Amino acid sequence: MNKLYNTVELNSMRKLKKDFEEVGQGDDFTVGTIQRRLRAGKEKASAIYAQLVEEDKKILGEFRLFNRQGMDKIEKSGDMDDATEIIFIGMLIEYLAHKHKLSPEVTVGILLDGINKWPASFEDDEPSEGVTSE
Repeated sequence: MNKLYNTVELNSMRKLKKDFEEVGQGDDFTVGTIQRRLRAGKEKASAIYAQLVEEDKKILGEFRLFNRQGMDKIEKSGDMDDATEIIFIGMLIEYLAHKHKLSPEVTVGILLDGINKWPASFEDDEPSEGVTSE
Protein backbone atom coordinates (compact mmCIF):
# COMPACT_ATOMS: atom_id res chain seq x y z
CA MET A 1 0.00 0.00 0.00
CA ASN A 2 1.32 3.43 -0.92
CA LYS A 3 1.25 5.62 2.19
CA LEU A 4 0.16 9.21 2.00
CA TYR A 5 2.97 10.35 4.31
CA ASN A 6 6.62 9.64 4.90
CA THR A 7 8.54 8.56 8.01
CA VAL A 8 9.86 12.07 8.70
CA GLU A 9 6.32 13.49 8.75
CA LEU A 10 5.04 10.68 10.97
CA ASN A 11 7.93 11.00 13.41
CA SER A 12 7.56 14.78 13.67
CA MET A 13 3.84 14.42 14.41
CA ARG A 14 4.56 11.62 16.88
CA LYS A 15 6.89 14.01 18.73
CA LEU A 16 4.37 16.85 18.55
CA LYS A 17 1.61 14.61 19.94
CA LYS A 18 3.90 13.62 22.81
CA ASP A 19 4.67 17.29 23.48
CA PHE A 20 0.94 18.08 23.62
CA GLU A 21 0.37 15.21 26.07
CA GLU A 22 3.28 16.25 28.31
CA VAL A 23 1.70 19.66 28.90
CA GLY A 24 -1.78 18.23 29.45
CA GLN A 25 -3.15 19.22 26.05
CA GLY A 26 -3.38 15.77 24.47
CA ASP A 27 -7.05 16.29 23.64
CA ASP A 28 -6.13 19.39 21.62
CA PHE A 29 -4.01 17.34 19.22
CA THR A 30 -6.32 16.80 16.24
CA VAL A 31 -6.33 16.21 12.51
CA GLY A 32 -6.50 19.99 12.17
CA THR A 33 -3.30 20.33 14.21
CA ILE A 34 -1.50 18.01 11.80
CA GLN A 35 -2.91 19.85 8.78
CA ARG A 36 -1.65 23.19 10.09
CA ARG A 37 1.79 21.96 11.18
CA LEU A 38 2.52 20.02 8.00
CA ARG A 39 0.52 22.29 5.71
CA ALA A 40 -1.05 19.11 4.48
CA GLY A 41 -4.45 18.17 3.16
CA LYS A 42 -7.12 16.50 5.23
CA GLU A 43 -6.53 13.06 3.70
CA LYS A 44 -2.84 13.01 4.63
CA ALA A 45 -3.46 14.51 8.09
CA SER A 46 -6.24 11.98 8.76
CA ALA A 47 -3.97 9.09 7.75
CA ILE A 48 -1.22 10.27 10.11
CA TYR A 49 -3.72 10.84 12.93
CA ALA A 50 -5.19 7.35 12.43
CA GLN A 51 -1.69 5.84 12.60
CA LEU A 52 -0.89 7.70 15.82
CA VAL A 53 -4.20 6.66 17.41
CA GLU A 54 -3.57 3.05 16.38
CA GLU A 55 -0.14 3.15 18.03
CA ASP A 56 -1.74 4.28 21.31
CA LYS A 57 -4.05 1.26 21.49
CA LYS A 58 -3.24 -1.50 23.89
CA ILE A 59 -5.58 -4.45 23.51
CA LEU A 60 -6.18 -5.90 26.96
CA GLY A 61 -8.22 -8.81 25.73
CA GLU A 62 -11.30 -9.56 23.72
CA PHE A 63 -14.42 -11.67 23.66
CA ARG A 64 -15.61 -13.29 20.43
CA LEU A 65 -19.05 -14.68 19.72
CA PHE A 66 -19.16 -17.67 17.40
CA ASN A 67 -21.48 -20.50 16.48
CA ARG A 68 -20.33 -24.10 16.62
CA GLN A 69 -22.67 -26.91 15.67
CA GLY A 70 -25.72 -24.68 16.07
CA MET A 71 -24.71 -23.43 19.54
CA ASP A 72 -23.66 -19.84 20.22
CA LYS A 73 -20.44 -19.73 22.22
CA ILE A 74 -18.09 -17.06 23.51
CA GLU A 75 -14.36 -17.21 23.55
CA LYS A 76 -12.07 -14.99 25.59
CA SER A 77 -8.55 -14.15 24.55
CA GLY A 78 -5.95 -12.06 26.29
CA ASP A 79 -5.10 -11.92 29.93
CA MET A 80 -7.78 -9.71 31.47
CA ASP A 81 -8.01 -9.73 35.23
CA ASP A 82 -11.43 -9.88 36.91
CA ALA A 83 -11.67 -6.12 37.42
CA THR A 84 -10.92 -5.44 33.73
CA GLU A 85 -13.55 -8.00 32.67
CA ILE A 86 -16.16 -6.32 34.88
CA ILE A 87 -15.27 -2.87 33.50
CA PHE A 88 -15.48 -4.27 29.97
CA ILE A 89 -18.95 -5.75 30.57
CA GLY A 90 -20.07 -2.45 32.12
CA MET A 91 -18.92 -0.63 29.01
CA LEU A 92 -20.86 -3.05 26.81
CA ILE A 93 -23.99 -2.43 28.88
CA GLU A 94 -23.52 1.34 28.56
CA TYR A 95 -22.99 0.96 24.80
CA LEU A 96 -26.20 -1.07 24.39
CA ALA A 97 -28.17 1.34 26.59
CA HIS A 98 -27.00 4.31 24.55
CA LYS A 99 -27.58 2.55 21.22
CA HIS A 100 -31.15 1.63 22.12
CA LYS A 101 -31.87 4.84 24.06
CA LEU A 102 -32.54 2.96 27.31
CA SER A 103 -31.24 3.42 30.80
CA PRO A 104 -28.46 1.06 31.89
CA GLU A 105 -30.86 -0.36 34.51
CA VAL A 106 -33.48 -1.25 31.89
CA THR A 107 -30.78 -2.69 29.65
CA VAL A 108 -29.49 -4.92 32.48
CA GLY A 109 -33.05 -6.06 33.17
CA ILE A 110 -33.49 -7.08 29.54
CA LEU A 111 -30.15 -8.90 29.60
CA LEU A 112 -31.02 -10.74 32.81
CA ASP A 113 -34.40 -11.77 31.36
CA GLY A 114 -32.54 -13.23 28.37
CA ILE A 115 -30.09 -15.06 30.63
CA ASN A 116 -32.95 -16.56 32.62
CA LYS A 117 -34.77 -17.69 29.48
CA TRP A 118 -31.70 -18.96 27.61
CA PRO A 119 -28.93 -19.75 30.07
CA ALA A 120 -25.49 -20.48 28.68
CA SER A 121 -23.49 -23.52 29.63
CA PHE A 122 -19.87 -23.14 30.65
CA GLU A 123 -17.83 -26.28 30.34
CA ASP A 124 -14.28 -25.02 30.74
CA ASP A 125 -14.36 -21.88 32.87
CA GLU A 126 -14.44 -21.96 36.63
CA PRO A 127 -15.58 -18.85 38.49
CA SER A 128 -12.69 -16.80 39.85
CA GLU A 129 -12.26 -16.77 43.59
CA GLY A 130 -12.99 -13.51 45.33
CA VAL A 131 -15.41 -12.07 42.78
CA THR A 132 -18.62 -11.08 44.51
CA SER A 133 -21.66 -9.05 43.62
CA GLU A 134 -21.20 -6.73 46.60
